[in-house]
Parts: sequence; C-alpha cells; structure tokens
Amino acid sequence: MNLPVPDVNKIYGALFDYKGRLMIRLDFEYDESLVDEVRSIRGRMWSVTNKCWYLPNTQDNRRRFGLSEFDKAPSLVNEGVIAQEYKLICETLLEKMRALIILKAYSRYTLKNYMN
Repeated sequence: MNLPVPDVNKIYGALFDYKGRLMIRLDFEYDESLVDEVRSIRGRMWSVTNKCWYLPNTQDNRRRFGLSEFDKAPSLVNEGVIAQEYKLICETLLEKMRALIILKAYSRYTLKNYMN
C-alpha cells in the first residue's frame, strides 16, 4: 500500500508524549492538501488543545517525516516533584489565609468555609 508522502519541508515532525503514548507530533501551516494527506494516514489524531496532528510512532511514519530510529522524545519533567512543590505552595498560602481571617476577627463559620 503506497500512502502519499507529504512535503516534509513544510512539516515539522517530532516525538512527543501524548496522553501517555509516544507519538509523532506534526506541526505545519494550514494547507488543505497537507491536511488531506495527513488524514489519509491510519491512526492519526487531531489535538484541538494543541492544534496539531499526532501519528502513531511507527517506522513508516518516522521515515515519512524524516525522523531517525534513534530519535527520542524529550524527557519530561518529573511530575511528582512539581506536584510536591505545588502542594507546599498551596499549603503555605492556605495558612496565610487562615491567619488573615483570624486577624480580621471573622467568625469561625467563615474560617470553616474558607478552609474546607
């Protein structure tokens, strides 16, 4: 089966983690003929959020979009570390809010509503 080979000079392809799967992300200026060619590729997905196409990470797709077998996805920041830092910031802000509510002599019900 011969699939059309898009003009790779107009398309930027790179490996990305998309919804927990290693995929090939395609970015290009809107061109109806390119969109039609990408739509003909099996397993492709359009991301409304990122406004780009994602393709399955296969050898054919890598070759089609100029990616080497040795290309790897950019390493992602450890999300656990970010979550811990975020939690510490939130706890600090909540404690400051609690102190402010007590300082302003709001009722215990107000304190309860803000802290729960």
